[in-house]
Amino acid sequence: MLRARPTQAAASVYIVSDFQRAEWLPDVETARTNEPPARPVDPDREEAGPLAPLVDLADAGRSLRLVLIDVSAASPGNMAVTDVRPLSPQIAAGVPTRVAVEVANFSGADQSGLELAVSVADQMLPPVPLGTLRSGGVTRETLEVTFPRVGADYVRVALNLPTTQDQRAAAVNGVTLDDQRAAACRVLEGVRVLVINGDPNPDSFRDEAFLLTTALRPEGRAFSGNDVRVVDEAELDTADLSDVHVVALANVFRLTPTSAQSLRRYVAAGGGLLIFSGDQVDIAHYNELLYSDGEGPLPAAMIEARSAPDDRLGGAYGLDQWDESHALFRSFSGPAAELLRGIRVTRFIAAQTEPPAATTVATTSSAPANTQPAAPTVLARLNDPDRSPLVIERAFGEGRALFVATTADLDWTNWPRDPSYLPFVLELTSYAARRSEQIASFGVGDVIRLPLDPNRFAPRVAVQSPGGGLEAAVQIEARVSPDGGTLIEWEETEQSGVYAFDLTTLGGETLRQFAAVNVDPREADLTPAGRDELKRTAGKLPVEYVRDLAAFAGDSSDSRREMWWPLLILAAGVLMLEHALAWRFGARTA
Repeated sequence: MLRARPTQAAASVYIVSDFQRAEWLPDVETARTNEPPARPVDPDREEAGPLAPLVDLADAGRSLRLVLIDVSAASPGNMAVTDVRPLSPQIAAGVPTRVAVEVANFSGADQSGLELAVSVADQMLPPVPLGTLRSGGVTRETLEVTFPRVGADYVRVALNLPTTQDQRAAAVNGVTLDDQRAAACRVLEGVRVLVINGDPNPDSFRDEAFLLTTALRPEGRAFSGNDVRVVDEAELDTADLSDVHVVALANVFRLTPTSAQSLRRYVAAGGGLLIFSGDQVDIAHYNELLYSDGEGPLPAAMIEARSAPDDRLGGAYGLDQWDESHALFRSFSGPAAELLRGIRVTRFIAAQTEPPAATTVATTSSAPANTQPAAPTVLARLNDPDRSPLVIERAFGEGRALFVATTADLDWTNWPRDPSYLPFVLELTSYAARRSEQIASFGVGDVIRLPLDPNRFAPRVAVQSPGGGLEAAVQIEARVSPDGGTLIEWEETEQSGVYAFDLTTLGGETLRQFAAVNVDPREADLTPAGRDELKRTAGKLPVEYVRDLAAFAGDSSDSRREMWWPLLILAAGVLMLEHALAWRFGARTA
């Protein structure tokens, strides 16, 4: 409107708002959630954010005056579920999956008696007590959730207020819209593991891969979540790794240049590689083809095979140190650490973990730039005189590789006979597995875009918005994206919750896919920006900050007095509208 009247000499702009910091101070991170700024910030100007267009007009010569009317609560408070995220790279049906949940208390008082209501699709799980939420603090919980079926699914976590009257009276929860959050996911039949057996043997207990594969998929009623296939090293050259989540080399002698290059591409694209040692491993060959002076996926250069001296107790080394905070050894913290103390290693391959020298790569600038390959991380060490690494990991491209300095069988270690071996191998595989292409979480107002395979599905899709089927499904047509793919697009996401998309295969079968739409967690912090902070965002614009409408009206001159009545009505209307929308959509969120 102001741009449409360039000849108007002067203008007063009245802004009625609660002036949330997350919206009005975009260069300030939300302290409790460590979220990035809500809007991109121009580093050359301080006056970024909603006032930037007005500042631009003033810089262009317009005479403007701002009146900022703050209608925020005196002590705004709120609680919110700010994150729900599956932690496992792959989710297998019938196998417990860890889900990270974050709950923030954006108030000035501790909150107690809270619970998390957890559901997988429409199946409710037992509530999870939260204990006390500290004022201004964040509580992080890791839940175990089991998805019962293969295909698309979702998990929803909601914040339940206290059940006792006193605790409910003390609860501070300004907005209910952000009390729940959902995550959509794809559930597989199992994690596909390809084991390359370097020393097959008709005797199972002398076979290199038998104990490893038994740990990966133990017998019994409970499914481990791993779908294991074993091949000889000669078959690696022709193996299709495109649908494999983890490749494990068990005492493999040598790799051909073809298989080494295939593994490099596989890990760089996100695959997981496990390398177990043994007497057949050709150290020089591995260093040349898989380590490649730090440019390959092998986490560290191999040095030599070493044995524990016979005069040492038991003729073996034990574990000296391991990283209890890491996913591989998290199960062995506290009293469970005793399980690892029984491990004995008679022989291992020593490795050099210092990173290689920086390499020079071409850049667009006149000066060369040095790049350092990702450094290896030692996760466990032996108690030999050199404290040699036993387990090393290293990121490589989008994937990761892990080197275990001893064997996967009993040739060099008693580990496969130890109770700690099975949980370690399961965690090792889960940690290394290629991450599946999980469905992204969308924000309220975002456009949902989901890929559609035209060779499998018809272009017509039925969309069901949140609300438990109260609203009729809408039929839409998939479209061709600029890159030639086919996309499902849905723009009407003003309501948070889980959106269902019914796809029809070319054979007539209906498959359902989900997308989760959540409130931006930054909006859960209702803390308003202060007078001085708001004035700084206005640059050189003259600003009048109003907190007390009555005083503002009383101090106004007669010529302006008629302004405060409509402003007061407008402010009240804004507040009523916000509360009505929060109640309406909060009650209907599904």
